[in-house]
Amino acid sequence: MTGETFHRSLLPISSVSLLGSCETRFMEAMEGKQKVTKPMLIGKAMHKKLEEGLPKITQEQVISQIKEGVRFYVRELPLTDKKLKLIGRIDQLNMLGKTSGSKNQGVIIDDKYPKTAYRGMPLYYKLQLSAYAAAVGNSDILGPICDIVGISLVCREAETHSILNTFNIEGKILDTCKGNVSIATAMAWELYDRKKEPEHRRFDVGSGEWVGCYCESGPRHTL
Repeated sequence: MTGETFHRSLLPISSVSLLGSCETRFMEAMEGKQKVTKPMLIGKAMHKKLEEGLPKITQEQVISQIKEGVRFYVRELPLTDKKLKLIGRIDQLNMLGKTSGSKNQGVIIDDKYPKTAYRGMPLYYKLQLSAYAAAVGNSDILGPICDIVGISLVCREAETHSILNTFNIEGKILDTCKGNVSIATAMAWELYDRKKEPEHRRFDVGSGEWVGCYCESGPRHTL
């Protein structure tokens, strides 16, 4: 691949999520051709502001509090999924406590700063959050002590951070989404390993099916 001198052992969840937009978008990210948009820059800056003033907490302290069933939240939590071979960083993980069973229940939250408020959760963000949830379950460290019971996409206004709308997925629908993440991951590795050509289609993690993308009339992506 252009400009790449090594083979990844783990794929970034943020890149795999682009399969929810188009296979060609995923390949652009893998080849370093992904365009940096204004909303992306705004989002990065706003995330830093949300973290300002928060108490510093180590990975060991996070694990200890989850084990104890403490209700708390942590931002920018690194995550590795050796089963699906994914790596990522969760915007925010809210721990709700041990309401049932022996695991601390958690909700994954992702803040976005779109140009206009979303009317629904975009497929790429649904895939991203579902992949985080699946990765927590597959994590050697977090899996035995944490049970993700919900994912939430929060739409914020850039100037004030005020919440425009929120989209939540939980219960059986979340279980289905987490189960379908493996389909997207398998395809991501096939594309990355150049075992197939990328197509103009996107993945719906809710149904586990491939649907048309919004760039079908664009040029064919080649490796």
